Amino acid sequence: MPKKILIVEDDIILQMAIVKAIEDEGFDVLEAVDGEEALYNIETEKPDLVLLDLLLPKKTGWRVLKEIREHKSEPIRDIPVIVLTAIGEDKSLKECSKYGIDDYLIKSEYSLDTVIEKIKNSLI
Repeated sequence: MPKKILIVEDDIILQMAIVKAIEDEGFDVLEAVDGEEALYNIETEKPDLVLLDLLLPKKTGWRVLKEIREHKSEPIRDIPVIVLTAIGEDKSLKECSKYGIDDYLIKSEYSLDTVIEKIKNSLI
């Protein structure tokens, strides 16, 4: 059974590119364009990994990450999270690291191939 990856990205064009690349690798893909939709999908679909943007409408990615890690259900608390964001500040990385992320990627510095590689490594 293919692993489920939740892509949380509000830039629809970027989201479509990421979704296609991940589907081409044989993963099942779930999508969310804001923090509330992300948390709903995490609760109902229990993805194997979350690829999370930080600058989101309704609930920020930081808030989503905090709610994942503080969730009452251990399987949800333990979902691997890779942050994929435009924010390259050390403060942001430190804030995310407090909540146990698997990786922190700055959008302008990584190709889709690298993102796919990071996803595969986090699922091993």
